[in-house]
Amino acid sequence: MRNGRSRLAALVVGGMAAGAFLVWAIPGLAVSGESQVAGTVSKWVAKNSNDDQCTTSSEWTTVSDTTVTFNTTAFHQRVLIMFQGSWERTGESSSPNADLRAVIDGNVVNIDGIGDVETVDIDEADDTHGFNWISEELHPGGHAAWIEFQETGSSDSACVDERSMIVLAP
Repeated sequence: MRNGRSRLAALVVGGMAAGAFLVWAIPGLAVSGESQVAGTVSKWVAKNSNDDQCTTSSEWTTVSDTTVTFNTTAFHQRVLIMFQGSWERTGESSSPNADLRAVIDGNVVNIDGIGDVETVDIDEADDTHGFNWISEELHPGGHAAWIEFQETGSSDSACVDERSMIVLAP
């Protein structure tokens, strides 16, 4: 981990700046060319971590320190999940890929009907990638959200180091 503090600070600042932008942009947020969601954000929950977590597994694994809890107060509310991480690989045989998905209360968050997986192509050490998910409508009460990943495409490990998980909720 070279210069880990400055990278973590950049992730936090970048994530918070993105969150501040999204707070203002949510009323006109375009999910795709065919659909749009709108809402207000009254609270946010964030978690940061800077320890390497690696996987060579093709099984879904929870990325450590990404579980955040939040509450919704009414029916038909959605949340925004934002995840950003610094990705690394081990070994030199090939470029591993990591598939990522967001999960709320054990249910995989669908990305606007087009699937539930985002792919990170880890070309070089310290690639930073960020992803956003819009949840389905949630029922009132307490919820937990987290990120899962799996390695695809090589025998090398896919690793995420500095990372930030933010949930914007009504």
